Amino acid sequence: MTPVLRFNDDGTSTFSFITIGGELEFYITAMGTAHHLIQSYQNIIGHAQLPPYWALGWQEASPNPSGGMNNQDSVAQAVKAYSD
Repeated sequence: MTPVLRFNDDGTSTFSFITIGGELEFYITAMGTAHHLIQSYQNIIGHAQLPPYWALGWQEASPNPSGGMNNQDSVAQAVKAYSD
């Protein structure tokens, strides 16, 4: 696929594609602020869903001074923190 942008004598422009074949599907949003363009894009493709809180890894920051869960007590403290 080769995009071609042509500027016409009357001040307009033409944007076209030269392709060998296949199926083309385009969504064009070109006006507005960056925030508006991102909103338009998200409306087309859908909004990302946040993963569950536990999947973000925050529970790995246990009270263990070495920074990880290396024994059963560390795991038990992390599980208890879920219910607090």
